[in-house]
Amino acid sequence: MTASGCSCFPGVSSVPGFSGVSGVPDDLAALEAALLAAHARRDCDALATLYAAAADRMERRGEIDATCFFLTQAFVFALEAGAERAAELNRRLVAYGRAWPLPAG
Repeated sequence: MTASGCSCFPGVSSVPGFSGVSGVPDDLAALEAALLAAHARRDCDALATLYAAAADRMERRGEIDATCFFLTQAFVFALEAGAERAAELNRRLVAYGRAWPLPAG
């Protein structure tokens, strides 16, 4: 991981004046704005959280393709951030037949 918090954006610093995600927005427009802000900051941990929240919303609506799209994004950013939740996101994708299980260990 780099100083920017995400190895997928090497050499890029965070956007000044933004402290991060304190919670997941309730409405979709606010969630989209939070995602865009997290991308601008290159904040992989926040992106994993926000994409997982988007996946949860799509799952509640029964929109499985959208759910799996957002889960995939959350999984990739969780891996980049070194977040423990990557394993749970992988399990959810495996349950939908969209990924192979991570190796044990």
